[in-house]
Amino acid sequence: MEAYLRREWRQGEHFAVLGPTGSGKTFAALEVAEIRTYVIVVACKPRDPLIDDAMARGYWLVPTDRLEVPYSDGRPLHPRVVYWPRLSEKERRKLPDSQVLRAERVKQRPRVQAAIGYVRNSGHWALVLDETTWVCRDLRLQEDVDSALFSFRSLDSSIILLAQRPSWVGRFALSSPRFLILFQTNDDNDRKALGEISSVDTNAVRAIVGELDFQRHECLLIDTYARTMLRTIVTPGRGRAS
Repeated sequence: MEAYLRREWRQGEHFAVLGPTGSGKTFAALEVAEIRTYVIVVACKPRDPLIDDAMARGYWLVPTDRLEVPYSDGRPLHPRVVYWPRLSEKERRKLPDSQVLRAERVKQRPRVQAAIGYVRNSGHWALVLDETTWVCRDLRLQEDVDSALFSFRSLDSSIILLAQRPSWVGRFALSSPRFLILFQTNDDNDRKALGEISSVDTNAVRAIVGELDFQRHECLLIDTYARTMLRTIVTPGRGRAS
């Protein structure tokens, strides 16, 4: 899979990685991001193993609530960046449990929106957007994500979307990316959503996805331009995707 993507994936083309927790989705997304030179990962969970995984790969964690990447001679000093806007433990402790989720939304919405805008203005970055469903539905940034899918291509920027279920993302998140990585699902709504994928045999996609082995982290890579489907396995913690 890696060799295929290094040969075929161009900056400005998009990716979607869709699979349930524990499927290998995060590992697959970070493996994909390794192909790009400049990467910004936006994490949204209050406690997120993605952070540890990215930092183990040499990513720089933005130390402030504002996404600012230092540059020198026109190049970012940190080509691989993790941006994690969240409530601090001190802020969380001050709030009753019933108000924490709302406070997370209030804090994250303008910052995640600004991160999308940062990539739009800077160009040349690949933006990894974790928990796309949360970003689109709970932070109400569906229009921003859809706009990025359309506008980033002309700006030589790519976006990599992560979500747990095909039916939980907007239709453009399935129809716009050139590449998709799909893990196992037999949910009827998910299978209907897979019909949004363009240029491939969606009946075959639905059948294959339903047969994937969740325990072995098996996935389906779809190249919608070449109309190619590759069935493969990712091995989190045990080397690279094969």
